[in-house]
Amino acid sequence: MKEYTRGKTIAEKEVLRYNDAGGGGKLEVVSLATGLVGGETILSHVPMSVEVIISPATGNVFGYNHGLMLIQEILGSVPLVHVEDVCEALVFCMEEKKASGGRFLCAAGSPSVREIATYVQDHYPECHVHDTLMGEVGKGIKLDNSKLMKMGFRYNYDAKAVIEDSLECAKRLGALPDH
Repeated sequence: MKEYTRGKTIAEKEVLRYNDAGGGGKLEVVSLATGLVGGETILSHVPMSVEVIISPATGNVFGYNHGLMLIQEILGSVPLVHVEDVCEALVFCMEEKKASGGRFLCAAGSPSVREIATYVQDHYPECHVHDTLMGEVGKGIKLDNSKLMKMGFRYNYDAKAVIEDSLECAKRLGALPDH
């Protein structure tokens, strides 16, 4: 995982240098790092990122340990973003001149694993969240997602809506009980 993350970081730095290192204005580069993408899908199966988001509800230990917990361990919390907001943010960055050369976190919120699991447990009682998938009390830091918003971008979905739409998507595709 470290090699993958390091390789992505180096590639991102190199492409962003293109703006400064004599790219001649031929290509304007923006880096839009997305949080864990949730929400609805047109796929016939539940996307892996949605599986990770809903892992406390499904009991998917692999998605929980190697997804939610790993992300929180690396970043301090779990940045979440709705797929529709990602699409809007991409268009926004293409149209917004001030975005050129910038690096932005696209995440509507950054709940802790415990906050995600508690939300599922409190609002979806049909999805029993096992105690081992509740996350640790007191863990989690809020990530700074304000750069895009300071330029005028507005999220249409908050973190709770990302969780809700992810759960509804999983229900529709048969990965969760629908009642």
